[in-house]
Amino acid sequence: MTSKTSSVKINPARKMLRFTLKKQTPITLLVTAFTLVFCPGAVLREVLDRMDYVSDNLRYDLPLFFPGITAGVFIIAVALTFLLLLTNFGFLFSKRAGDMFHALPLTRNELLFTRVIAAFIGGLFTMTLAYGSLAAMSLLPMVTPLPVIHIITTYLIMVLFLAFLTAFMLIFVVTGGGAFDTILAIGAVNAALPALGAVFISFFENSAHGLDAAYDGLIYTTPFAYTVYKLACHAEGWEASNVLNIERFTIVSALLVLAFTVLMLWICSRLFRVRKSETAGEAYSFKFVPAVLSVLISVAGGYLIGLIMTSNGFESGDFWLFFLPGALLSAVAFGAISTRAFKTVKGSLIKGGIAVALTITIVLSVGFAASVAEDKVPAAESVKSVRPFGHYSVEFTEPEDIALITQIHTTIVENNNEGYPGSTEDYQYEEVPKVLGNIDDMRLTYTLKNGREMRRNYWYSELKAKNLRKDLLALMQTDAFLADYDAAASHKINGHIRLHAAVKTETESNYLLTNKQGKELVALFKKEMLEADVSVFEEECLDLYLEGAEYRRMCVPKSFEETVAYIEALEPFESEEY
Repeated sequence: MTSKTSSVKINPARKMLRFTLKKQTPITLLVTAFTLVFCPGAVLREVLDRMDYVSDNLRYDLPLFFPGITAGVFIIAVALTFLLLLTNFGFLFSKRAGDMFHALPLTRNELLFTRVIAAFIGGLFTMTLAYGSLAAMSLLPMVTPLPVIHIITTYLIMVLFLAFLTAFMLIFVVTGGGAFDTILAIGAVNAALPALGAVFISFFENSAHGLDAAYDGLIYTTPFAYTVYKLACHAEGWEASNVLNIERFTIVSALLVLAFTVLMLWICSRLFRVRKSETAGEAYSFKFVPAVLSVLISVAGGYLIGLIMTSNGFESGDFWLFFLPGALLSAVAFGAISTRAFKTVKGSLIKGGIAVALTITIVLSVGFAASVAEDKVPAAESVKSVRPFGHYSVEFTEPEDIALITQIHTTIVENNNEGYPGSTEDYQYEEVPKVLGNIDDMRLTYTLKNGREMRRNYWYSELKAKNLRKDLLALMQTDAFLADYDAAASHKINGHIRLHAAVKTETESNYLLTNKQGKELVALFKKEMLEADVSVFEEECLDLYLEGAEYRRMCVPKSFEETVAYIEALEPFESEEY
């Protein structure tokens, strides 16, 4: 009698996938249950607390907490996926188990992808259940809802990023020889790279006067940093007008992430195919992994020891006295951990030396780049717009205004090249920031016509501010600068503006102005500012806080007689209520 089913028709890959899913079910359900306690459990409790106040519009602001909750759910799903990867590929860490799995009627790719797909499904199951419950809360009457399209796009991005990180973590699992070493490798890469990147950027800023480097590039140091940042920003950006360019996750971004996912899976398949069974139980299956990690850990360890012993950075000579032995000792320690003995001390010292040489090269390169950037002032015709007092300050777009700001910048650079002796009156010119509205620094943010951004930051206490008086006053008399007060002179809700000022006494009083009064006050201030000369920088000022549609600090020199008289004629508003 023959069997009714032929072994040829049995799909071993499908059976392996079912077997793996069944084996990982208990841990998947356990983590899922824990996740549901957090979301929707904790979130639902907050929602229920507001049930009695729906009539008073005391709703749970889901858009406000949505980014944090979404990121939390996603991180748990990624952690579960990594745990399942370690479990499903545990046979790689034991030669006996490896020989058994490799003897199965499966190709290397079938064995690889059945195990990784099962891990991905486990993380996806937990994430979908928790996120679905969060999205369902938008239907509750006591919850401020989210747009359906935003809920859907956020979930699709989460799925894409989960696949992206799964492929990335798989590289460490395939190249690792044990669970501990795999965790050490993935931790070192994803912690040390952003940390060292931040250290070198900070060194760049401190190496020259006025440099204000952007830390945004750190999100590209590791897939984990990129994923969490982009996901949180997308979840927060449900109002498209509030989303900055770097925070947008576009179709192009999705295609690039998908392409990198496919590339990493291809790399994993190639590494898995050539991985030797004899490496099971060793620290790493490929020599390039411990070599890279040794250099990375040496730099991080040497910097940490130097920082602890001196509290200084690369610019200090004392720091290097501790950095050098710290880097070498870190390399030796990592070599001992990866080999489980002090068998590779000589090789570890060589790798530590490479790390020191690499660090010195980077430090010298960064220092040289900082010295070049310190004197760089963009040509006015290459600038599209500039914000002279920070990224969120008034924006200047007119060519003549841009030319004026670049002239101020040029004067600052020239003064700096002459050197500054310290805290003399010539540099500590306090009235400049007062007249500007108590702005203590000139935080230049250029947007160039080629799309790039250039930032510089100069504190007035470090400048020859008297040399800037003429140009600064001209800047304060531009239409763009004066127009910045207009929003504070009008209120769109109830027609009133609040003014905080110490006018008749040293005690600050509140004044309640109508829209008309607010516009009259600002009109007088603008008129007298246009008539002012540089002597205003030598006067005492009335320090005002004008709160209308926007909040604005306004310092009025005592020589502005009409403006001062208008303010003194106002009657204080004693009530604390608006």
